[in-house]
Amino acid sequence: MSKKYKITNPVEKPIAEILESHCLEYEHDNVKSSNLDFYIPSFDIYIECKAFYSDRIIRQIKDKGNVIVVQGEESAKFLKTLLQKSKSIEIGED
Repeated sequence: MSKKYKITNPVEKPIAEILESHCLEYEHDNVKSSNLDFYIPSFDIYIECKAFYSDRIIRQIKDKGNVIVVQGEESAKFLKTLLQKSKSIEIGED
């Protein structure tokens, strides 16, 4: 899958890389007017990335369900590593 977005933010970049490596389509920044960083339509999940905590995140996620919050560059790298170890990600219902 070719890169859809040029992402340089050190917290967002590992997330984009792992989504792309699993061939998951995603939207980036200002997703559905939510001001969240990523939206994965096939799972109806949002991902918000922060370098550190701020009160802004409460406003960003309060009206959205299914939000994964990744705080810190090392957390993003860990999540990427964890998901790299999974052979596949099943799309759809359980």
